[in-house]
Amino acid sequence: MAPDQFHDLFKAWQKRLRRGSHRVRPPSHAPAAFVTAHAACPSSPPAICSPGRRVGAPSAAGRRIAPRTVLPAGVHWDRHGSAAQRACEPAVRRLAGSQRAVARKAPEVEEAVPPASATVVIRAGSATYPFTLASGQLGRIGTWREAVGNARTVAVITSRPVAALFPGALRAIAETGARRVVLEIPDGEDAKTLQVVGRCYQALAQARFTRSDLVVALGGGTVTDLAGFIASTWKRGARLVHAPTTLLALVDAAVGGKTGINLPSGKNLAGTFYQPERVLADDTVLTSLPVRELRSGLAEVIKCGFIADPAILDLLPDPARAQAQRYLRLIELSVRAKAQLLADDVTDRGLRRHLNYGHTAGQAIETASGFTLRHGEAVALGMVYAARLCELLTGVRGVTADTQDALHRVGLPTRLQAAVSFEQMWDLMQQDKKVSPGRPSFVLSPRRGTATLACMPQREIARAAFDDVLRPERR
Repeated sequence: MAPDQFHDLFKAWQKRLRRGSHRVRPPSHAPAAFVTAHAACPSSPPAICSPGRRVGAPSAAGRRIAPRTVLPAGVHWDRHGSAAQRACEPAVRRLAGSQRAVARKAPEVEEAVPPASATVVIRAGSATYPFTLASGQLGRIGTWREAVGNARTVAVITSRPVAALFPGALRAIAETGARRVVLEIPDGEDAKTLQVVGRCYQALAQARFTRSDLVVALGGGTVTDLAGFIASTWKRGARLVHAPTTLLALVDAAVGGKTGINLPSGKNLAGTFYQPERVLADDTVLTSLPVRELRSGLAEVIKCGFIADPAILDLLPDPARAQAQRYLRLIELSVRAKAQLLADDVTDRGLRRHLNYGHTAGQAIETASGFTLRHGEAVALGMVYAARLCELLTGVRGVTADTQDALHRVGLPTRLQAAVSFEQMWDLMQQDKKVSPGRPSFVLSPRRGTATLACMPQREIARAAFDDVLRPERR
């Protein structure tokens, strides 16, 4: 092949690289020297080393992702570098004098984007945003291009285990052309502290993160709670997108705009109401979850069945056997039920309070257990407690048995195993956000699909309900 032909071929590829083309495939007629040029360039994606293979996409300016660095504050992050072209120059100079070629236009490979399985429009006061449920969308560049918009920097808040499970999502975000900053936080409830929030603020300041840039919450309920809090308070409000990766986050934490961090005296005591721009829900994330996490998420699904849509309770799957597709309808119905309750009550003053069913006692139990219980497991126990209270306060029978039956069907606990006393639970309930005036308020569900609010009349009834259904049985 003539040298001038190779030069033209390489220049055509380099031009596409600068324009930020994604999914570029080297021409099938490219000479061996052309492939060697890519191999000699340390910033080129590894997949480019053989003709005809699908190529990892560069950023909009042909820049590479620099190795991850660790901030002094202890928060990990990475960013796009700009050394790709400089790294390629030696290889170009060596090869340009020996071979040149005439290049045909390299074809682009368009990614197939299947239609969304479901979209629920969330209206929360003056905010309106889509909850889009589509299989595989977290790994698609098109999804993230639309979400990123004109943001120059995307701060992805996630934990290390989640980042390892979803590299496709991180890669797709990087390939939008925006600078990607990854803030790795501790896994679980340990992340929801003022110390972690402070370290994240420092990382954002170091990245010169602006209000028009985008925070992405990639993870479960603790990540969406924390990332939402950070976005809502950074420069009085940055853009926010939720990408939930657990069933609990899909049906609850990512919808409605509640954010929160824990304090030594209780769970979610510091928080804000702050709506995301969109929620990107992907049912394929459920395949990565252990059965215990699926059961925990189903507690929030069951809650929606008791307070809003009883049809949900007839669709409960066996989490040890059901495939991810079985959850699609459950997720959609649960999100629709929640959307109806928060449409006119963003700040939890009226009907939205029904969504706290099982949470007054549940969050107290979760805290008293030292967070050894999953959130959904604690909420399940809270629903059993609320059901027994309903029977004692209203005289309605069968509420406790119906609740226990639904929870048993998916393998959730209905009686305490952890060493939690009534005194611990009662004291923590006094600090609940819903205390009024000086007494805990409870959501009761006398029958499926209905809910009402009640204040605890006296401590003796609270203890009687605890002894009846929660106190561990003596062996």
